[in-house]
Amino acid sequence: MATMQCQNCDSERIMTNCPIRDGQGFKVCIHIATKPDALLFKGNHKKDLFANICADCGYISLTVKNPEGLSQIYTQRE
Repeated sequence: MATMQCQNCDSERIMTNCPIRDGQGFKVCIHIATKPDALLFKGNHKKDLFANICADCGYISLTVKNPEGLSQIYTQRE
């Protein structure tokens, strides 16, 4: 597995794939709608967000696992 490097300080001490939860304990997700202008039935597709956190400077980057499906949905939106 490739070593991650911090985009801010170049450290390799990265805590990867840390789940993100809101103040009530719910997972934080990214939503892509197939019909974003619809009032109902937007066709939401979601993926959980994960954080990669630098242990040296605290820089955080967000990722989703298996983004291929979201990209396809995003490019085919009506």
